[in-house]
Amino acid sequence: MNSLEMLDRAQEHFGVPLYPAAYDQIGERALEPDDIRLVAAAGLAIAQEMGISDQDALEITKTHLQMLHNLEQYIDDRESGMSQSELYEHQHDVFHKVHDFFAHPPQDEDGQFIRHGYIKLPTGTGKTAIFTTLVDVLNRPVGDDGKKLKSLVLVPKLDLVEQTKGQEDAASPRGFARFAKDTSVSEYHGGTKDLDGDAVIMTYNSFRNLVKAGKLPKDLFDVIICDELHNALGAKTSEALKQYGADKFILGLTATEKYADDKKVIDLLPYEIDSMELREAIEEGFLAPVRCIAIESDATIETIRGSGSDFSEEELRGLIENEWRNQKAVEFAKSFVEEGRQGLVSCLPGEDLRHAKLIASEISKQQIIDTNTGQIRNIRAIAVSGKMSKKERQKIYTDYEQGNYDVLTYVDLLTEGWDSVHAKFLINLRPTTSPVNAIQRLGRILRPDEGNNIATVVEFIDKADKPQFTFYHALGKETIQPYKIYGKDNNESGSNRAAQEIANLPEDIRALLRDIDHKLIGELIITKRESLIPDGYMSLTSFATNEGVTTKTIIPLLEKYGIEPHSLHSGRNMANYLDPDQQALLRTDTMLTCPPITDDDVSISILVAELSSSRPQLQKIAAELGIDIVHKKVQGRPSLTVRKTDVPAIKVHAHFQEREEIQSNIPLYKAGKRLGVSPNVVKKLAEELNIELKTILVANGKTTTILTDDQVTQIEGHPLFKIPMADEGSLTYRVFAAEIGEREGTVIEIAVKHGIIAETRRTGTATPVRAGPIRTRTATSPPTAAC
Repeated sequence: MNSLEMLDRAQEHFGVPLYPAAYDQIGERALEPDDIRLVAAAGLAIAQEMGISDQDALEITKTHLQMLHNLEQYIDDRESGMSQSELYEHQHDVFHKVHDFFAHPPQDEDGQFIRHGYIKLPTGTGKTAIFTTLVDVLNRPVGDDGKKLKSLVLVPKLDLVEQTKGQEDAASPRGFARFAKDTSVSEYHGGTKDLDGDAVIMTYNSFRNLVKAGKLPKDLFDVIICDELHNALGAKTSEALKQYGADKFILGLTATEKYADDKKVIDLLPYEIDSMELREAIEEGFLAPVRCIAIESDATIETIRGSGSDFSEEELRGLIENEWRNQKAVEFAKSFVEEGRQGLVSCLPGEDLRHAKLIASEISKQQIIDTNTGQIRNIRAIAVSGKMSKKERQKIYTDYEQGNYDVLTYVDLLTEGWDSVHAKFLINLRPTTSPVNAIQRLGRILRPDEGNNIATVVEFIDKADKPQFTFYHALGKETIQPYKIYGKDNNESGSNRAAQEIANLPEDIRALLRDIDHKLIGELIITKRESLIPDGYMSLTSFATNEGVTTKTIIPLLEKYGIEPHSLHSGRNMANYLDPDQQALLRTDTMLTCPPITDDDVSISILVAELSSSRPQLQKIAAELGIDIVHKKVQGRPSLTVRKTDVPAIKVHAHFQEREEIQSNIPLYKAGKRLGVSPNVVKKLAEELNIELKTILVANGKTTTILTDDQVTQIEGHPLFKIPMADEGSLTYRVFAAEIGEREGTVIEIAVKHGIIAETRRTGTATPVRAGPIRTRTATSPPTAAC
């Protein structure tokens, strides 16, 4: 059976178009061998020929094919001009990558399809627009009678629930209200519990609680979208996702793939679908141009043992009253507002926003000349808090958008989900070791405006044992250049403008900038202790690279040998290291000692595709034949291989011979369809006619029964098939009696009394029954037996 025949059969079975656009013009080459449509078609063909059915797997495959079809339709409509999508080109490019993920799903080391992946996009590049549009596309039914899929959208906090849902009557709608108007949306969280929408927006906290209590129906959702994915990396949320989403499609969106050394997105969702670095987004003009200013502080953060990888509230408490840091922040804010800019100040946590309120109060005491009115006035600054009512916060945000506030100070509230094109400077007084936190903060001021104005970020670098992750790190830079603008500046005098802005800063700050100009960022982040990495120790990443494999190969070996890596501080960061003894033990494993593949070998993965088989089945066959399956490195990764000289023996194994015999005859279920009876009736009739059917042992101990074409014809001549089939609108005495709540004997007596003559008819199970035309049944509710 060729690909076209398989696709035709599968298309009819799944009820989803399997031919991609322009397939007729391109031909079969439009589909690669690993295309999920061909894989699904081949799998269905084999399952049907062998009489095997796995309903759950087929349902998952059908959902997969439906989403793939919807993606292709959307992409074709967009690129042909039939769709008026609002997405920008860089956002539309993501859909191509998601399409590739669905069309050619990656496989894990066991040959299973990977359905969990993530998209890495910097804050401000339109992740919400992307995933709300994506949900709208994936959920669409195929055809008038098709199933409409259902999506679960997980977000970290209530403010993001509202922003993701959006308001259609808003001046500038966002989220689903703007990009997915045809998708019904409901919310599930502490205040609202509605699971009826085509898309349900739920907080991670509510999701954890529902899964733990077993109250989230397993088959309710077809796809899960995880916004701000790093919030799902905690142990409890990760476990809930793995438990509930094991057989579902999970797509995560994040600004960075690494939250901490022990919390990485790839550990939860193992495949990177698409990625854009922050620096790339800025340089391509998707985000505003930015300039970074670093200030070296003489403050020291005293590390508290057991406080965690990032700076704790207790460790940072000593900085709240640091007059030098606070005063410099106020001076920066005053200079920026004097230039007519609005901005943000990220403050230290603790004591009911004490630091944010202190900084807001000090900034509000500063007087400037208003650039619009020319009048002297105080700077308008206010601290925003999650403890404020939603109405109160929204009033502050609206006033900020209208220019009634110059500066917002905050702790965590604005880290995720809040954006404003008016925010063009950020003063960061809260050090962090977390890439996520740093990138999220920077993203708050990178929304491009019509004038493509430069955003400015000020970073305070303190002395500490823990390695501070700065905005220079986020941009992949090592050298501090306060005059340097990163990104596309439409103003030809951009560099001069940056220099002029710095010239407007107070002299003491300009002196600090002159001292720090062109210094290496590493010179500023000198910890009180030097590298604690002993000689001979090697990080997991370095060890994997050194052995020519990936860390994905190393991690299972750690569990195999019970190895616990050492979490050590290198002076710049924390990482997992292997000591020399651990390295030596790992190097004895065949996964690392295996040689590279040669021309005399063939990968099991190649045979799986070539023979339309499975990896476990081929391993079982090889074991039966005494054929060695060994690990060899394929493109630097250990893979199972066999010698090419052993392949002919595998191909003539009884398993494949039986498959050929099955394919050249008629399976029992297919014979039943042809005769219009059940497989059991076919067996019964064959026995009556003394026809011996052949039963073959197939994979996993299952059997399948086959018939020749002549045998089916013989059975077709059985007297049973001379009895006419029952009409759709008739009922047996028994069925009718059951429907009206009477005994069958009573119904027969009444029928005889009224001269109703029962006729023998054949039902769908080929069982002859006698009944009379008692009453007419509608065609929408056919009987199970005939009259």
